[in-house]
Amino acid sequence: MAAMENVIDKVFDEYLNQYAEKALEKVIVLLEKKSFKSKIIKGINKNIDIPLLSEKTEAKIYDAIYGEIIDTIKKIDIDEE
Repeated sequence: MAAMENVIDKVFDEYLNQYAEKALEKVIVLLEKKSFKSKIIKGINKNIDIPLLSEKTEAKIYDAIYGEIIDTIKKIDIDEE
C-alpha cells in the first residue's frame, strides 16, 4: 500500500511540476508583452517618486529593474527546492 502511495505521489508531483512550468512560461510571455510592461512601468513610476530624478530617468531605472525581474524569473528552476 505504501509503495502505491509513493507512486501516486511521484506521478502527482511530476504533473504539478509540468503544470507549474507551463504556468511560469505563460507568465513570462505576458510580462514580455510591450503593452503589459508599459502599464506596469507607468504604475510604478506614478506611485514611486524619487525627488532628485526626472520622471524619464525614473522610468529608465524601473525599466531596468523590470527587465532584471523577467531575466530572474526565466532562471527559476521549478524543481529546485
